Amino acid sequence: MTRGGNDRPILTRVTRKGKITLPATIRRPAGIRRGDSLVVTTDGELISLVPLRLLDKHQAYFWSAAWQRAELEAGADNAQGRVRRFENAERPIEALEANQGLPGLPN
Repeated sequence: MTRGGNDRPILTRVTRKGKITLPATIRRPAGIRRGDSLVVTTDGELISLVPLRLLDKHQAYFWSAAWQRAELEAGADNAQGRVRRFENAERPIEALEANQGLPGLPN
């Protein structure tokens, strides 16, 4: 049984209209926010609620943990001035090919 932060079972009530409240100690760790969709399944008396993540398959990689780590790293590099600006799109390719003046790369 899933328990709250205080390691006790969590009690919630069903309203007259069939609504329940998911306490924050359940919602937050599961990443459930207002307006999110949940998939509801039943197995006998067991009712399961699973957050539904709606992402276009072409966008899913951009929300992966690896991509988000790279975004954070790039943001930190930018904030620390570890960037180089180029006047056009050809110059960074030339610099990469020549391996010149790029932070973190040997010359």
